[in-house]
Order: sequence, then C-alpha cells, then structure tokens
Amino acid sequence: MSERFPLAAAADRAWALIEDIRGVFACLASAELGPPSDGRYPAVMKVRLAGVNLAFRGTVELLLDPAGKTATLHARGADFTGAIKARSEVQVSILADAGAGCTLEVWSRTEMLGGLANVMAGPGAHITRQILKDFGDCIASRAAA
Repeated sequence: MSERFPLAAAADRAWALIEDIRGVFACLASAELGPPSDGRYPAVMKVRLAGVNLAFRGTVELLLDPAGKTATLHARGADFTGAIKARSEVQVSILADAGAGCTLEVWSRTEMLGGLANVMAGPGAHITRQILKDFGDCIASRAAA
C-alpha cells in the first residue's frame, strides 16, 4: 500500500523531519516510542480493528539512506496477550519536485499472524490506509511550519 503527499518545503527540510525518529512517531497516532537500545526502540501502538481495541508491543528499527532521502522502518511485535503477531515495513521517501516543494512517498506492508489475524485482515488494510494518510498530513503540516 502506498500514498503520496505534496509538501510545501524543500526536500532537505522535509528529510530533516524524517531523520528524527521521535518526530516520525509524533505523527503516528497512538504510538509510543521508548529509549533506544542497540539501534532499536521499544514501541507500543494502539489500534482499533473490527471493533476490538488492540495494543501491540514490540521493537522498531529505523534505517536511513540520506543520499537517497529514504528511510525504512522495520517494526515487529505482538498484542499484549501474544495471540496476534505483527510485522511491518514502512518506507518513506522524499522526492524533489521541479518547484520549491517536494513529495513525500510512503509505502507500507504489514503482516499479521495468529488466531485472529485472518479476521483482522480486511479492517487492518483500512486502518493502515488511515494511519498513512494521517502520517502524511502530519508531516505536511510540520514541513509547512
């Protein structure tokens, strides 16, 4: 799943926002990031899927490619009961435009495993799309400030 968002900022300004993992997490609703350990961060993300409130606890790693202005976020975790496991990869790229602005491109793939994973798959895609939209809107707002 991917989305594109026009940003009213130069590519270097937008990239500075993406390099800051705490700033990135500030744009993810219901996500909390702990202190880093060995390049990984403990994280909690709360979502509501198919009428069920879930909280996933796991780890996040952010890999940066400054030359390509691309960041890749790898997340892995499980709900607090351990019944549902999730893996997610999110790639964020800043694409220079011909004018003064740039484009934020966000690509995401999430895999859920466990007893309820099949039930959650349909609503999960909807929630992922909404999270990407909210993230893009937040980065666009911060880039314009």
